[in-house]
Amino acid sequence: MTNSKEKVVHIVHSIDTEGPLYESLTAPFERLEKHFGVLLTPSKENLAKIQRAEIDLGGKEKQIAKAFSPQLLDYIDNYGKLDRMLEHIGSKSFRNKMEDSYGGGWVYNWHCVDHIGYDVNPRKKDIGYQYL
Repeated sequence: MTNSKEKVVHIVHSIDTEGPLYESLTAPFERLEKHFGVLLTPSKENLAKIQRAEIDLGGKEKQIAKAFSPQLLDYIDNYGKLDRMLEHIGSKSFRNKMEDSYGGGWVYNWHCVDHIGYDVNPRKKDIGYQYL
């Protein structure tokens, strides 16, 4: 318990979540054109070359390779992956790696969204009301 005169800084980790996220092969190439002005044919081969900085991108090869790294494109795209991630980050061993000043573990705050009224769903989001 804190002393009433003690100054405490509260840090809140608020997570905005929409469930699993799918991304088509064309989506990274759309971002590549939008953000870097580079137009390439979407293919697994071209994506791998971008990630290895093997395509001349006007001196931005390393920056673009980092932006499209396999780690950043490894989305949690199904409920199995989501469940494993939640089990991991909810475990005491993970949450207590960095304890607060009072010995407590990491605390999360979740913001969940329901997707309703969609006619087009390229990211394959769960549509409808989600009940937890």
